[in-house]
Amino acid sequence: TYLCNAAEQDVPAAIEAIANDEGISLGSGTGLVFAAMDNRLSSPRFMKLLQEAIEAFGAKCRSFGLLSTPQLHLIIRETNLSPEGASKNIGEDFYFNQLSSAFHKLLALRPPHNTQSYEPSLLVDCANGVGGEKILRLQSLLGDCISINPKNIGDGAVVNYECGADYVNQGRRLPRGFSASDIKGSRLASIDGDADRVVYAYVDESASFHLLDGDKIMALYAGFVIDQLRALAADDVTVGIVQTAYANGAATKYISEQLGLPIVWSPTGVRHLHSRAHHYDIGLYFESNGHGTVLIQDSAVAKLDAALAKNPSEVAVRAHDVLLTMRELINQAVGDALSDLLLVEVVLAHRGWSAADWSKIYTDFPSLLLKVKVADRTIITTTEDETQATGPTGLQAAIDAHVARYRDSRSFVRPSGTEDLVRVYAEARVASDARDLAYDVAGSVFDIAGGVGPRPVKPSDEADVATRKLRDLVVAQGRPLPIG
Repeated sequence: TYLCNAAEQDVPAAIEAIANDEGISLGSGTGLVFAAMDNRLSSPRFMKLLQEAIEAFGAKCRSFGLLSTPQLHLIIRETNLSPEGASKNIGEDFYFNQLSSAFHKLLALRPPHNTQSYEPSLLVDCANGVGGEKILRLQSLLGDCISINPKNIGDGAVVNYECGADYVNQGRRLPRGFSASDIKGSRLASIDGDADRVVYAYVDESASFHLLDGDKIMALYAGFVIDQLRALAADDVTVGIVQTAYANGAATKYISEQLGLPIVWSPTGVRHLHSRAHHYDIGLYFESNGHGTVLIQDSAVAKLDAALAKNPSEVAVRAHDVLLTMRELINQAVGDALSDLLLVEVVLAHRGWSAADWSKIYTDFPSLLLKVKVADRTIITTTEDETQATGPTGLQAAIDAHVARYRDSRSFVRPSGTEDLVRVYAEARVASDARDLAYDVAGSVFDIAGGVGPRPVKPSDEADVATRKLRDLVVAQGRPLPIG
């Protein structure tokens, strides 16, 4: 970020400062940089410029061509962990072989079911990004254990245009190329253009759309992990859940009260969640946008082995093997849409669940996110976890007063990292309360923090009835949004 924000004349000094902080000797000739690109038309030009810049510093560049962001992260991690280092030449084949092998192993470890709602068939929206090509390669290695039908796989279309995880998650709608009839009775996984985020969706018998976002994915994973640990009697394995303030309150309540797991709050941004997840033997983190993973540390492996030695029953052996194989399937370097969706399919197969069964574990609380333009976003300051405003004076008191008026509600504000605007999040048990609270807080932000332009105004009670009903459906995150 420091380098990206540096003025052109300050770039050399910024690079030197980063090198000094990281203990890198510039111009030593020993540096090796791994690089890859996505399928955007501009990528080859940027790759060429990057290679020239790396060589100008006396380092070498190893280009992997077309890769997803998580693939490159995993290759770098495995190379750094390998005793042979870069000479091992770990590449894309390693990634695909590890994922496909682990997926087959985990499916073979399924317990028998008396009832089975799970269907091994999945539709995938690839956002016209790099994941389109990669999922086709993955599909060829998975065989007939699951049927994957990918769409929006690229072919020159604009990346993320009317498709992808963000489009589906924020708009609560189907992506381009999919209709309600396409996914009725099935389920859809929508990944983003970089293939590091994934959300799920399904359509019920009444043609209503249901979103299964990153919060729902983490809750699914967490319940599965806890079941394996209980079967193995591995009571000393520490498990932690890392969330941001944007996580839906119903997810937090389910994980903390139903699963009995501790919640750790983190600032927004995957780097913050990832580092906090490392504090546990098994750390799970997800943002509601679908970016997250499960980190299973070496300490966890040692404790799982010790637990199995004490309890070598058939059930314990299966649970032990499931957790160790999960570590191979789920990307340990960063959130990865492809490994995440494969783990979702594994858990659903083990549970014998349909998407509707999964959706029932909890119902999202209604919420609304608004933006308020301000003259200077830097006057808005917050606590580290971003749940409380520390400046300007009086803002948090105003937020607290508004929250007190609505049952089971919460609200927080945080400044944008790039624009002079403030994001306002509000949540309540009732959709209308969430909407009203959001506009109340937005008004206080405008008044206290130097808003510009028109003051946020709550839609009139005399607004068109049909418009208000549609708006309430959009606000109610956990409620179905009819298609059409």
